[in-house]
Amino acid sequence: MYELFILSILMYFPTHAYQLSKIIEPWIHISRGTLSTTLKKMLAKQVIVLANTETTSDNRQIQNYQITNYGKTYFFELMMDVSDQSNFIKLFHIKTNAFHLLKKQQRQFLIQEFISACLKRQEFLLKQVANLQATDEPPQEMKYQHFSDLATASLKLEYQQLELEKSWAEKLEENHFGKYSK
Repeated sequence: MYELFILSILMYFPTHAYQLSKIIEPWIHISRGTLSTTLKKMLAKQVIVLANTETTSDNRQIQNYQITNYGKTYFFELMMDVSDQSNFIKLFHIKTNAFHLLKKQQRQFLIQEFISACLKRQEFLLKQVANLQATDEPPQEMKYQHFSDLATASLKLEYQQLELEKSWAEKLEENHFGKYSK
């Protein structure tokens, strides 16, 4: 996820690690160590290179990173990868920021895959709620019922959040492809 985010920024302009962290931080937490390690790995894979060094007003040296041609290819591969279902919402949000760099069919594919992932997750949540509510034996303690109620409420909240995500994606699809794109 970090690589995709970094590359999506570098598709627009070369920049330094501090600026990268400031852009990424509102979306996802990234520590200095994680950013540094990720940048080193990306340099080793040659998806980015050191572009130039700037000198600040207090004479510190700042290294700028730039995406390579191979990095651009890798960026598009990451954009179209839908295999990571554990972070599919955050990844989709990151990807939508670079939608204009994709072809129409690619954008539509990603939107449809996202909606499908939301539906699958919602189906799973409904099964979990049913399992919590369908205990064969009565709970021995009131504490179990309290836990069950809280867990059910939490699962229902996630279900509702997924409804909002789906609605947003459908609106995105409508804005990109028109009302009758399906």
